[in-house]
Amino acid sequence: MSMSTNDQDAGASASRRSRTPTQRSPFGSHPRRTHALATLALASAGVLLLAACGSATSASPKARGVALRGGTATFAMNHGDQFNWILPLPNEASYEPYQQNTEYSMWRPLYFDGNGASPTIDQAESLAYPPVWSGNDRTVTVHLKPRRWSDGKPVTTRDVRFFFDLFEANKSQIATYLPGDLPDDVASISYPSATTFVIHLKAPVNPTWFDDNELTF
Repeated sequence: MSMSTNDQDAGASASRRSRTPTQRSPFGSHPRRTHALATLALASAGVLLLAACGSATSASPKARGVALRGGTATFAMNHGDQFNWILPLPNEASYEPYQQNTEYSMWRPLYFDGNGASPTIDQAESLAYPPVWSGNDRTVTVHLKPRRWSDGKPVTTRDVRFFFDLFEANKSQIATYLPGDLPDDVASISYPSATTFVIHLKAPVNPTWFDDNELTF
């Protein structure tokens, strides 16, 4: 689940496609959200890292800038490129590296993939505590950390549910969708509390593979 955060801030916005009564989704349904989350995302986005410039005759060690809360981030683009997509679900027409760089800077994933040089989940940067597997690797329980949106409201499973509903309703238009993977492999999702949700899969999976590939959205 991609969320925009600035350490502990987040923002999201998208439209939902209607579903006929005969198309019952395993993700359930919920009232339409009223937050202007895209605006909040843009207001909170941006960390600009500045590198020190060395002289022409000597190499300069790499310098890391200071992380800032808020502000403006500037991204370079190739000549002729047009930036036209900011949502965390990339479509085929806008699946370009420069747009992904911008999106990933604004939307924090549920689990942050990559921990320095290690190809593992960075638990400290993730929005949830480590997932808990059960039921012969067919059930995974996720507990959200106490993170907040840029307007100060807490991130809850209502936001997670909104993302899953959006993904399931528009999967054929999402560039990263593969038939058989998320959301096709999900039997149902339950939300027992504001900070806990449970994914019930149709068949057992390798937990490490699922964590790294389907929970790092």
